[in-house]
Amino acid sequence: MLTMIQIKRGIASLFLILVVFALGACAKKQETSTVSMHFDNWNDIRAKDIARRSKVSSLGAPEKADLHMVVVYVGDAAKNWNRRTDSEEPPTDFTFDGVPSGKVGAQVLALYETANGMEFYYGSGEAEVKPTQTSELSITVVNVAVDSNLKQGDFVGRFIPETGTPPTARVKYVFNPPGGKQMVVHQGEMFSGWMQLFSLSSSILSYSSDNAVANELLKSATIMNNNLFSASKPGRAMRIVVPAHSLNDSHDYG
Repeated sequence: MLTMIQIKRGIASLFLILVVFALGACAKKQETSTVSMHFDNWNDIRAKDIARRSKVSSLGAPEKADLHMVVVYVGDAAKNWNRRTDSEEPPTDFTFDGVPSGKVGAQVLALYETANGMEFYYGSGEAEVKPTQTSELSITVVNVAVDSNLKQGDFVGRFIPETGTPPTARVKYVFNPPGGKQMVVHQGEMFSGWMQLFSLSSSILSYSSDNAVANELLKSATIMNNNLFSASKPGRAMRIVVPAHSLNDSHDYG
């Protein structure tokens, strides 16, 4: 028969083996790194791109533009900046910690607002990230699209599908760069069909959701033109709220 001392020794040995296996599993975790990105002054980036394109074709005098948004992706991690005040300066340095080692892709979107619309500046690249080191990633950002005479606004209301329950879902605002990977630039919420979402009449922006019912509303290129709210469906309604600063710009919102 086993004595109490032998049993205790056996338990202690088993515990030691489990600790060794646990430490070994921790040691096998993928090592991570830091990715650092630096950009020039954002107004200079736009000015240099306009000058470059002017050598190819006559662009005329550039419109005054204010940087409205910057979104930076490294892998699946994202950081963004949105202008809240006229005096706020956008950052030119972005740092991502905990990036898995190996090849990683990055994307950058800078959205400039002019008197007549918006300009989309985009760039992408990739780098080989080394374990436990800081990798510097450089990306050239250029103009990829201009949307003039944009209609914009918030719409508030409840979406009730023709069949089923009004959805509760996360709504993704997606930028579709030419030849690039889709970027989620903003997210909103829909709760039991109730929502307050921002909308732009731009074909380069789309909206999506993991909820199939919510996608019935979001599947068109622009929510503001969605036929779910047409006169042929009197049970549907929405209220467009145009921002006060846009009303003062004498735009035609239709």
